[in-house]
Amino acid sequence: MEIEKKNEVAGWTYNNNWTPENKASTRDGFVNVPVLIGNIPGKTLKFKFKGSAVGIADAAGPDAGMIEYSIDGKDWRSIDLFTHWSGWLHLPWQHRGS
Repeated sequence: MEIEKKNEVAGWTYNNNWTPENKASTRDGFVNVPVLIGNIPGKTLKFKFKGSAVGIADAAGPDAGMIEYSIDGKDWRSIDLFTHWSGWLHLPWQHRGS
């Protein structure tokens, strides 16, 4: 899914030029980029894809939380987006759903 303004839904905000609101460090190439921001627990983002797997890329920083996902109506799974480095660094982190 290409990140665009049209992807914005209730509970998810599109930001064309994202930078962190806190003072944590960042990795070059992963700031000043388009993102969808989900700050409201329980809000759902749905999208269609074709293939055998799908991934989520996030900027895992001090404000990272938990997400839950379900693919093709299967059981819900959760992922903790907070990493070992998240306390002081926004870094690119990828997750694969299957």
